[in-house]
Amino acid sequence: MSAYPWIQIALVSGYSSVLIWSAFEDIRSRTIPNSAVISLFILFVLYCLAGFANWADGLIGGLIIFFPALALFHYGFMGGGDAKLMTAIALWVGQQGILAFCLVTSLAGGMLAIFFIVRRWHESRVLIDTEPADLDAQAIVLPYGVAIAAGGLITIWIWQLAYLGVI
Repeated sequence: MSAYPWIQIALVSGYSSVLIWSAFEDIRSRTIPNSAVISLFILFVLYCLAGFANWADGLIGGLIIFFPALALFHYGFMGGGDAKLMTAIALWVGQQGILAFCLVTSLAGGMLAIFFIVRRWHESRVLIDTEPADLDAQAIVLPYGVAIAAGGLITIWIWQLAYLGVI
């Protein structure tokens, strides 16, 4: 454990704040600000300089996620902000945490999709003036940044709590 755990907690809290902000922005505007991704990168650099993470491990983690995320963006399956956010989080979780991060993000994304489907169904039942065909024709656009942020938050905090001996 570090001689200065408060520095580690402060940096991870900053990371968490940026992810929460990113999720709210994605809900509000369906975009993830570039400043959020840049902030995560700067916090990661500080985290490494403080000796809490290995540069190489983070870089490998970022590269593991970057290329598949870029392909998903290129083919229209994911937004550019989502791809950048996943890559920035991958720096933090490193190559050992990629699988856990992707699993938690996928589970959160599934729950988010179910929520939006149920909400759409409920809206079609409540809105008498709207034909169900009109609602079905509209694509459901998920703010997937919410699921990505949840995956990043859960993954990093489980590791931090284990590292600090809390769990």
